[in-house]
Amino acid sequence: MEFQLAKKLLKLIEGRIFHTTTGSAFIKIIDDGSIKPNKGEYPNRFPQSVSSISHHFGFISLFDFTGLTLENILEDESLKWLHFFVDQTPLNIAIQLNRDFLESKLVRFEDLIENNIRRFYRIPNVEVWSRESIPIEAFEQFLIVYNSDWETIQMVNDPGLLVNQINQSRT
Repeated sequence: MEFQLAKKLLKLIEGRIFHTTTGSAFIKIIDDGSIKPNKGEYPNRFPQSVSSISHHFGFISLFDFTGLTLENILEDESLKWLHFFVDQTPLNIAIQLNRDFLESKLVRFEDLIENNIRRFYRIPNVEVWSRESIPIEAFEQFLIVYNSDWETIQMVNDPGLLVNQINQSRT
């Protein structure tokens, strides 16, 4: 099941860069006008977040599916990324980001090796980070995965439409 879902998602995410979030956090992002680093003021979505690279350095965690082969992305170790796209109820949101806007802000694992980071949690092969807030102008589109069946996957271009869908899913 997990492998089949990953293959289905990869058709939509391959070659792109994303930030994943919950419905309520997405509404806050839209209200604030940007994705902001979590420096302890937001609840962690996953227990390993407190020992992650993004938490330690105050970065924004991103998933970069560019330049990897399908085999790299689907490795057992690398499938850890999948949970960030499917584990929230009732829906999961992945914000596709404009690579050109982000390129100078991206931090890769190789950039941090001198900082003794091996002790921190990360998602191999696909996780990268941003040092700075990411304004909504860098958002390209939104991938929604509904947790009720994981079969319903939708791409949305309008953040206002997505906010309406989030609010409807709460009722």
